[in-house]
Amino acid sequence: ISLDEVNVNIGKDDTYENIDLKRALDDMPVKDKAIIEMKYFHDMKLEEIAKALSISRSTVKRYLQSAKEKLKNF
Repeated sequence: ISLDEVNVNIGKDDTYENIDLKRALDDMPVKDKAIIEMKYFHDMKLEEIAKALSISRSTVKRYLQSAKEKLKNF
């Protein structure tokens, strides 16, 4: 693959929706952003997130639900 071929694909995933999602995540509290990123961008299970953040699984679940609601309302 050549450098020219790589440059053609740069930014193809930067759709309007992706930009809005990035802005919404950047405006979220750090805790909410971290949980959303761990769950949906790093495919971590609730138990893994709980262990990484030293909180209970039920707390992760509650934070995740709250963060998703905030994203819906953005």
